[in-house]
Amino acid sequence: MKYPNIAEVIGADREQVSFWWHFLPDPKTPAEERVLDLVFKKFHVSGGFIEPELAKRVRRAAAK
Repeated sequence: MKYPNIAEVIGADREQVSFWWHFLPDPKTPAEERVLDLVFKKFHVSGGFIEPELAKRVRRAAAK
């Protein structure tokens, strides 16, 4: 899976951020570390968990 850029993370909705948080691989570069840190912050601000319906949508998206 390709890491998003910072602008993509800033513009992402809660579903996309949840998807990235659960499925992005470990960062391999300092830039990826910064992106993952931003994803985490955005995920945390949105409540830090996902409801069952959102979890189903995220899993379906990951299966594609």
